[in-house]
Amino acid sequence: MVKEEKLTDAVEDAEDVVEDVLDIAEDLGLISEKRADKILAKVKQYKKQILIAIPTLVAVVLLVQSQL
Repeated sequence: MVKEEKLTDAVEDAEDVVEDVLDIAEDLGLISEKRADKILAKVKQYKKQILIAIPTLVAVVLLVQSQL
């Protein structure tokens, strides 16, 4: 599905942005490498959960739209 692919791509792009921001913050000395790794681990955990949920969310939206 096109909508599912767009959502998946958006989630992937968001993870890339977070990684870039963490790298910059780490380079500037705003956060430690350990803290950046913890944040990135949480992002990856939530990303996995979101990617699992996307097909279900798309199906629900399509079902609701078909009822309107």
